[in-house]
Amino acid sequence: MANVNTNIKPLQTKHWLALLATLFVIVLIAHLAIITSARGQFSIQKSEKIDTFTTRMIELPAPMPVVEKIPEVVTPAKPVKPKNKVAAIAKEVPNPMLTPAIQAELVPVESITTAPTPPEQAPAKTEIAAPTTAPAPATPATTSGDSGLPPPAFTALQSGQYSFKVIVTKNGNPTVGKARITWQQDGEKYALELSISAPIELLNYKSSGNLSPQGLMPLDFYDKTGFKSTVAAHFVYAQNKITFSTSPNETELIPGAQDRNSVFMQIAGLLAADPARYTPGTTFSIQIVNAREAEPWLFTVNEPESLNLENGSQIALRLTRNPRREFDRRIELWFVPSMNYLPVRYRLTESNGDYQDMVWRSTQALPNALTR
Repeated sequence: MANVNTNIKPLQTKHWLALLATLFVIVLIAHLAIITSARGQFSIQKSEKIDTFTTRMIELPAPMPVVEKIPEVVTPAKPVKPKNKVAAIAKEVPNPMLTPAIQAELVPVESITTAPTPPEQAPAKTEIAAPTTAPAPATPATTSGDSGLPPPAFTALQSGQYSFKVIVTKNGNPTVGKARITWQQDGEKYALELSISAPIELLNYKSSGNLSPQGLMPLDFYDKTGFKSTVAAHFVYAQNKITFSTSPNETELIPGAQDRNSVFMQIAGLLAADPARYTPGTTFSIQIVNAREAEPWLFTVNEPESLNLENGSQIALRLTRNPRREFDRRIELWFVPSMNYLPVRYRLTESNGDYQDMVWRSTQALPNALTR
């Protein structure tokens, strides 16, 4: 019995050792499995985290090619020939009263620069009355101008106030009125005013400027017609232009230009200085300026005729300006040599037959000085 118990204890001991070894292996395997599983989860989470952050390459735009600036080609402008407004007017629909020789005289000699053919020779009695020198005291001049003819001489009338009887017709019905011309000059400057009433004031012209050896050189012209506002024209000799208060437009100033007021005294002074130059049949052109435009007036000297005036019958020289266009006015002027070529009559006839006729009545002498 003792031998049997001794053998059983060693067997139990071996059994426990084998069990422990088996448990150890199981535990070890479990731990390895746990560790392997944890590593896999960590690896997967890390891979997923890395995949969420992606990078991309940003391509920079290619540099713009450098283009050389092509020099701009400038085509030179064609030269523009200056417009001769007086010549342009002369080329309008011809009037039967204007011969080719007279139309040629409408182009001032000073304005001609080049010409393809020589100009036609003008008649011996056809000339242009135009000043060619700067303002100076009124004394006759004999210096020849560029045209080959001596410039027109001028003798200013003595200062005075002249009264006129006026007949004005409207639709053939006449109305009697009066007019007054006040002329003042001091040998260097002048002032001139024309007032016509029938019976209310129809118009009032005022002109002022300088005197030159060839006549009046207007500086300012003012026109107050009826109930209208006063309008004006200004002569700018330094720039050879005429400006207007009613328009920004400008007009070329032709030598010898006159306004509608000064033209009477201008012609009187030309006739008084050199009567032989203005024999019947002579024509001459003057640029006439009103408050809105300028145009050439072509005057013709007619045969002397008799006029019945307040101081008796007088021989007068009549000058006419015939209509150039359909609705132009006919203008007639009478100058009496025995009265220093005073303009004693002025008649303006409208295209419909209405007229305005001024006839001299009396003269009041004034000192040769400017008092206004």
